Amino acid sequence: MAIQQPTANQIKSANDCWDSALKNTAAGPAPKGTGIYQSWLTALVQGRFYGPPITWEYDSVDWSGNHIVVQEFARARCEWSGSPTWYTINGRL
Repeated sequence: MAIQQPTANQIKSANDCWDSALKNTAAGPAPKGTGIYQSWLTALVQGRFYGPPITWEYDSVDWSGNHIVVQEFARARCEWSGSPTWYTINGRL
C-alpha cells in the first residue's frame, strides 16, 4: 500500500497543530523536517493523532543505555534510533 501524500490543506492544518503548544513560549515551535516530524505527519494523515509536540527533540538513552532522540507530545512520546517508536499511555504502539 502506498503512503498517502498529504494535501496542501492537510500540511497547513498539521503545521498549525505542530506549532500550537510551543509557539508562544521562549523556546518557540519545535523544528520541522526531522525524522520525528515526518513520522508524526505521516501518522496524522493516516488518522493517528498524537497531539502537538510539547518539547523539542532531546538526546537521551533507552533502558539498555543506547542513545536515542526523544520528543514528547500531548498524547504520546516518540523515541528515535534510526526509526520512530511511538508510545502512549497504553504502551508501545
